[in-house]
Amino acid sequence: MTPDVTPFLEPYGLESASTNVMRDLGNLVLRVDAKETYALRICTPDTSRQRLHTEVDWLAAIRRDTDLLVPKPVANRHGSLISKVEGKLCVLFEWLEGSPVSDDLSTTLASAIGEMMAKLHRHALQYRPKDYEGKRFDHDYFFGNDSGGD
Repeated sequence: MTPDVTPFLEPYGLESASTNVMRDLGNLVLRVDAKETYALRICTPDTSRQRLHTEVDWLAAIRRDTDLLVPKPVANRHGSLISKVEGKLCVLFEWLEGSPVSDDLSTTLASAIGEMMAKLHRHALQYRPKDYEGKRFDHDYFFGNDSGGD
């Protein structure tokens, strides 16, 4: 049974749009079909605004600094990229067409995925999020003197 997501569509003026659940494991991700197609992510209640803001900023930086195609967040009616509805944060993204990678992974596709991952990793190495207070999962985190501990 699909939950009533109408309140989460209201900040974006999409109350009459049709929705389909794409993923319901932790975050709820919906395909939203209106005049345009979107992806709406309704976060778990424990998701912090700071963490979500950092993620949205990083997506914007990836779009700006690389040729990688990543989802673009869409502002709500108040101009914010993050909405809070019923105690949960949500973000609306432009829809990116695609299809799942099959179990039959060709060497050409594997190479293309590797190139995309390398670009993402190179970007992550130089990117410094604004006002980020969380852990940075970098070389020091995994291999430094305090690795393995919280």
